Amino acid sequence: MLRQIWQHTIRLFHRVFGFAKQPPPQVEPEPRTNLAPLSDSEFEHYFLQLLDGVNKGWEQVKVGRFFAALSDRATEEQWIAWLWRFRRNLLASEVPNAELGRRLVRLGELNYGQISEIALDIGTELLARLPESDRIGVAEPTTAAPPPSPETTPPAGEEPAVTPSPDLEDFAPNLDAESTPLPLAESVSEFTPVAPHSESDNAPPIAAPIAPGETAAEGEDADSWYDRAVERMEAGDYNEAISALDRAIALNPNHHRAWINRGNASIELGKLEAAVSAYDRALAIEPQAHLAWLHRGDALYDLERIEEALASWDQALDINSNDAETWYNKGLAFGVKLGQWEEALACWEKSLEINPKDAQSWFHHGVALAALERLEEALVSWNNATEIKPDFRDAWINQGVVLQKMGRYAEAIEANNRAIGLFSG
Repeated sequence: MLRQIWQHTIRLFHRVFGFAKQPPPQVEPEPRTNLAPLSDSEFEHYFLQLLDGVNKGWEQVKVGRFFAALSDRATEEQWIAWLWRFRRNLLASEVPNAELGRRLVRLGELNYGQISEIALDIGTELLARLPESDRIGVAEPTTAAPPPSPETTPPAGEEPAVTPSPDLEDFAPNLDAESTPLPLAESVSEFTPVAPHSESDNAPPIAAPIAPGETAAEGEDADSWYDRAVERMEAGDYNEAISALDRAIALNPNHHRAWINRGNASIELGKLEAAVSAYDRALAIEPQAHLAWLHRGDALYDLERIEEALASWDQALDINSNDAETWYNKGLAFGVKLGQWEEALACWEKSLEINPKDAQSWFHHGVALAALERLEEALVSWNNATEIKPDFRDAWINQGVVLQKMGRYAEAIEANNRAIGLFSG
């Protein structure tokens, strides 16, 4: 989703200025030091330390510091992939674990992006297994546990988009300069769902309910088919995932999480209209299904239905105005698609108010300022981006372009040399 925006933004930036940057002299790249990635046992060790900190009162800022301190050994997508494995192994065990469930719920309630979503899902399931007598003193989650999005688990051979952590203070988020735009945080407001596209050839079929007299096979239920679908999505087998989701829906037509993931799988297969229809069905069942609003906006964006995408994302912001990722994506829609750079700039400024250590937001903030001919301010934004992420190649490129335009050739050469060194590395 939103896969082509990054390079489109770079090309658009050059068209704004009407000239191509001359290639600077090549320099030798600086040697890089790579640390060993975390093993599964190390992931678990550090994650339990994180849960202990959350149990002692850590807020979002300290959680951000925790992940930033380990960013040289694990990216956020690697943390998310490990959490999927942790969830599968943990929920396969019959042993109750009330304290772990409580701590996972506390992490989930911090609203720390996709990691919190998965933690809340695991914790809620663990607590639901407890007998009533053991639930005394266990607070109910403040919101229903959202399903972990299968898009947070990288399919084979693909790098997923990463949701940056909020408010990392002095720590830089581990972002890839050529990664896809950030996925949007989920939210919803009092919005009447769009009627499903039931007459469209692309609309997902309504799974047939269990026929009168027919009974599900022993051990067969909607949730088991749903779990099987999630496993197939993790493996990148989206057609099989849709088949499993259809069976889950047949057993429980009101399984809104199955509809959401049917939409996700449809997007992966390029069936965008079918995805929108699936999200609409989920919203008709559960209007508070914020993942449906989130990915519905993504699909509409890819369909070039920009105004509808913006309206879908606005529902998230009506509920959670501190959703930095949604502000970021709104900026992309306004700037890249609509050429409304003032509106785009306002969106990225909101994103940066919430998460001032997001290098990608600083980069696009600079693009908007440059498009508005506010060149000195654009340089400040790109400088902020490279301070956070020194190997942010495209930010160095843009600095060179603008410095050259301004006649500051020595500085332009220095910026270009930094960019060329990163190309070589």
